[in-house]
Order: sequence, then structure tokens, then C-alpha cells
Amino acid sequence: MKFLLKPLFLALSLTAFSLNVQAQPQMQLSAEQQQMLMQLQQVQAGFLQSQQELQAFQGEAIESSSDLQKMRDDLRNKMTQKMNVDGYNAEAEIAKLNEVIQAYEKTGAEPSTDVIADFQQRQQRLQQKQAQVIQDPEIQTLAQTFETAVMKVVKQKHPESTELLKRIDEQGENLQQLRKQVQASMAAGASAP
Repeated sequence: MKFLLKPLFLALSLTAFSLNVQAQPQMQLSAEQQQMLMQLQQVQAGFLQSQQELQAFQGEAIESSSDLQKMRDDLRNKMTQKMNVDGYNAEAEIAKLNEVIQAYEKTGAEPSTDVIADFQQRQQRLQQKQAQVIQDPEIQTLAQTFETAVMKVVKQKHPESTELLKRIDEQGENLQQLRKQVQASMAAGASAP
């Protein structure tokens, strides 16, 4: 699951980190902190671009193979089945979330605070369910088997993907280091008189 799920979680955590930094009370950033944030944003943009390139390769591999499509569908169905416990209905929740998004994209209207709160609550519950299911050993095995099969096809069709995977690993490590540096710098700046 290294290249299918890990980047997704890293991207989500980086997005949450960026939002958290932006949501901080307006404190004066030093030139060094501003430079670190700019560097973080640049590395994050490169990482996301590399991720998109890999996802395009993976999507192409899956669409070109009925075996991979079946594996993908089996994995999705098993995840959904495991999420649907205690009266939870993943399909209905996903449909409701998509319905809200489409309704506001079509009209261009601004959702009310109640709609936003409901949407966020539903989205958070779905993400919690997904995170729980991903920890399930059966799901991990299916996902690892699927990822291995997908990456085998990707590497056959796109030999350059080996370099892309190395670049993604390096960018991910660099992002984590930069994020730690920014957090430490912000914490030091917040505790300074």
C-alpha cells in the first residue's frame, strides 16, 4: 500500500498542516519563517505533481487490465462491506457528500453554516471509517496484492516510473523534514516574548 495509500495520507496531513499554519492567529513571521514556508509550499507542489503523474500511470494500468479492474472492485467492495457496520452505510454517505458538492457547484451558491457543518461531520465520519478499515489485516493484504500488481504493470508500461517512485520517496521525506522545521520554528516564535 506504499504508493497507493501512503501518499494520500501524507498529502492529506500536509494539507491539514498548511491549513493549520494559515489558521494560526496572525503572528509576525520572520524572514526565515517566510522562506521556510515558501520552500515547504514549493516542495509540496512538486510532490503533488509527482503524485498526479504516478496516479495517471496507475489509472492507465488499471484501465488497461480487466484483472486489475476486478482486483480494484473486489478491494473497494470488501472495504465498503467492512465499513458498513453498526448501521453505517458508506455508499449512502458518499452519495450524500457528492450530492451536496454537485448541488453547490451547479448553482454557485454558498452553503449555509448548517450545511457545511453537516458535510464536515459526514466527511469526518467517512474518513474515520476508512482509516479503521485500512488497518484491517485482510484489507491490508488485498491492498498490498493489488498495489503490487498495479505497479508491475506501471513499470512495464512506463520504465521511467522507477525514477518517479524514487523522486516521490525523496520529496515525501523532504516534506516531512521541512514540516518539522516549520513547526519547530513556529513553536519557537510563538513562545518568544
